[in-house]
Amino acid sequence: MKILITGSNGNLARKLAKHLVQRGHSVEGIDIGMINENASVSVYSKVDLRQPNELLGYIKALNPTQIPAVLINAAAIDSVPEFGAKSDPFDFESFDDIMHVNLRGPVVLTREIGNLWKNLGSKGVIINISSIYSALSPDPEVYDAGFIKNVLYGASKAALDSLTRQSATIYARYGIRVNSIQMAGFSSPVHSQRFVEKISMKYVTQKMMNIESLFCAVDYLIDENNHDAVGMMLRIDGGYSLI
Repeated sequence: MKILITGSNGNLARKLAKHLVQRGHSVEGIDIGMINENASVSVYSKVDLRQPNELLGYIKALNPTQIPAVLINAAAIDSVPEFGAKSDPFDFESFDDIMHVNLRGPVVLTREIGNLWKNLGSKGVIINISSIYSALSPDPEVYDAGFIKNVLYGASKAALDSLTRQSATIYARYGIRVNSIQMAGFSSPVHSQRFVEKISMKYVTQKMMNIESLFCAVDYLIDENNHDAVGMMLRIDGGYSLI
């Protein structure tokens, strides 16, 4: 299966691409910079999601054999709670970049690739990698003093979920399924031990999420026998949202 994943140089997308390649899929990645030396994609293209003309040019250059069967919108700009980091949760200097990458890029790709599938009479799958912070507020108490996650991250993910719901109703009749995966945070080397300990208490599992849980969710959503998962907000969060 041909799969296109955005933000393929990022930590999450790199691991997801590696998993998908190991499952026998052909994975094309797009990202803003040169290919990451640790990337596991089958094909890579340098595309800046902040530039709509560049993104449209990439899509229009696809020939029929290059059109993916699955689109995974994984690219995102986020504020990471690195040790000692300070932040202004209402910092709007990065407003355009966050909204262009986290929302406008997926809107453009959903429209263009969705319409390609529709016009070709092909089925397709779109997966938007969202966040539990599309529906919940981050707890400031889990971060070191001086850091609060930017409000634009959750706002952009809430809009991404809205895109999922409405585009699912538009495309479902053509055999095109659109879903979101609302993730909690998964463990990463950039997290301080203090942060990991504090936020782990928010999960009913008492630990941060394993990235493999995302792999299972993606495998489920792209399964060719899965005809009726449409417009889902599939929440994978270790029970974070239950308390």
